Amino acid sequence: MNEQNLGNSEREKQLKEKLMAYRALESRISTLAKQQNMFASKTLEIQSTIESIDEIKKGAKDILFPLGSAAYTKGAIADRNKLIVEVGAGVALEKTSDEAKMILEKRKKELEEAMGVLQKEIQSISAMMQKIELDAQGIIHKAQKEGEKFRLVSSE
Repeated sequence: MNEQNLGNSEREKQLKEKLMAYRALESRISTLAKQQNMFASKTLEIQSTIESIDEIKKGAKDILFPLGSAAYTKGAIADRNKLIVEVGAGVALEKTSDEAKMILEKRKKELEEAMGVLQKEIQSISAMMQKIELDAQGIIHKAQKEGEKFRLVSSE
């Protein structure tokens, strides 16, 4: 093997490694984005629940109670100041509407903080991906400058 072929082979190896790292980062970003969307959906649900509690406190007489599978029934509220709220680990307790709102606000804040952490991680991974792209372009540019030709064969 002559020296030029060795250089070409090494560049191909470097590019393949960059491509694999890039794909791993793409996969991680996809997973993080799905988590972020799930947290955003849950945050909206909590906000809607808080607004419903406010409406009950204002004196709403009848509300729709969910039965499941997008089915509801109208019902009257027996006690405007007592709610059953899940406090964690599948445990639900009776709380005042203000206590329930505080629990929900805390959950919402935790989700928003988690979304912020996810966003920072996504930005960090995006920066790593950009660096990999620049490195790969540098390898290709150097090879072209030296008159080398090669192609990456995807293993997919």
